[in-house]
Amino acid sequence: MQKTAYFLFLGILITIFSSFSGCQKKEKYIDGLKASAIYPTFQKQGFQLDSGETMMWRKLHRWNVYKPSKEIQTYNIFILGDTDNEVFEVEAKAQTNDVTEDTKAFFSALIKSLNYTNAKPTETEKWVLDNLGKNAEYEAGGVNFQLYKTNEGKSEIGLKVHLKENKR
Repeated sequence: MQKTAYFLFLGILITIFSSFSGCQKKEKYIDGLKASAIYPTFQKQGFQLDSGETMMWRKLHRWNVYKPSKEIQTYNIFILGDTDNEVFEVEAKAQTNDVTEDTKAFFSALIKSLNYTNAKPTETEKWVLDNLGKNAEYEAGGVNFQLYKTNEGKSEIGLKVHLKENKR
């Protein structure tokens, strides 16, 4: 009886561990995109960089590029990857109700700083500026661009950049 209970318990542990390790999906990286290449464009505009490691289901590197403010961080860019050369997601957010010239300039600068393999910055920038403030998706050079707008509490306009297979 004790031996049966032991093997049953061991089987349950193996099943739980197997399911958990299956959640550790390894994202595919955006070819040629470097996290360190994004920040200099924004540094000139007074943005600051906060970086470090995030423990989710695995150790990740995160970079947070933000414009300091006494009230709220109006503009943020979050970059996730395993290393500087292994970036799998970039998300930019603007805390705003409306699409302003500042908002357009922020997203335009981001698109110009995304120098990944087969990037199409001119076409992508035009699409982003034409669709800013809407929920829309676009693909350029094998990379997915997903615009969104939320209206909960503080309105937020955002853009997620990732490979289609990494969509969350």
